[in-house]
Amino acid sequence: MGSFTKIYYCIRNPNKSLVLTWDIGYKNVTLLDGDRVVHNWDSPVVFEKGTFIHDERLGQIKLNFTERRPLMLELRVEGKRFAPRGVKGQAEFRLQGPKTIFWIMFTSTLLYTVYIAYQYRDILSWEPHILDRFFVIFSIIAAIYLFTAIMLTLKKYWTFFIGFGYFTLSTFLFVYDAFSGSNVWWILLTLARLAILVYLIFQIKTVILAMKAKRNSDYKESTVLDDEF
Repeated sequence: MGSFTKIYYCIRNPNKSLVLTWDIGYKNVTLLDGDRVVHNWDSPVVFEKGTFIHDERLGQIKLNFTERRPLMLELRVEGKRFAPRGVKGQAEFRLQGPKTIFWIMFTSTLLYTVYIAYQYRDILSWEPHILDRFFVIFSIIAAIYLFTAIMLTLKKYWTFFIGFGYFTLSTFLFVYDAFSGSNVWWILLTLARLAILVYLIFQIKTVILAMKAKRNSDYKESTVLDDEF
């Protein structure tokens, strides 16, 4: 056993876990599946570009360093990410749900733009200035969702409030139209947006905690590879 030990849990299934142990400088890294030694790596050099092994029980295993400091080992088994519950008591924030929602909203905005342009192609051809305004408006909407999704992927958590703010405003407009006598499909769409809005509201606390955790880690300057867990 090395001087440092971390339990890595499967992101998709927290009931599955593996253990990594190592000595200072990520030397003598050992991967354990329960009491079974899966593999041992003597040198940390192999983790810079990532190393692959195949285990009869677990399948393909990839181990590599993370891209940002403080450097940590990232573990994947059959493409599924395993990660420690936290570093020095701090939780990890992935915000996968909000990212997925904003990607979906970006895609649906593009599809809706194409649908409207086709559905009203005759009117738009008669009034080209309407077509220009139409594409400008929907391009801005799509850009808001795209920007938010990309920046959340890059862990710029504050951008959540840009996408959330516009989604909230537009949802209120959907509600107004629904009460103005829209068809049943529009009402169902409005209810779906309200459900998504409630979910995003519950995510605000997580976003704020993620912002604080990232701000604290940005101020921390470290060149030490190992952090005790």
